[in-house]
Amino acid sequence: MQLGHDKPHIEINDQSHSGYGGVTEVQLKENSLVLKLDSSAASKMSVDDTLEIAFHVSKEKLLGIGNQLRLLLGNDIVRINVGM
Repeated sequence: MQLGHDKPHIEINDQSHSGYGGVTEVQLKENSLVLKLDSSAASKMSVDDTLEIAFHVSKEKLLGIGNQLRLLLGNDIVRINVGM
């Protein structure tokens, strides 16, 4: 896929800050998700290379979120630190 459509799409606030791929690490915590982007993706989207998304969900839902992240991004870059 020439345009990177085989990689996850990330959008920050609107489509002008979006792109495919570039995620180097994901850390799921009890109340947040931290995404680390490579410098090229961060520059293209005009964002910092580390993004944190805060939320409040049950531990059961966190496990489901973690499983989906691993399916989308791969076991090698997803870390889950939720104290289950």
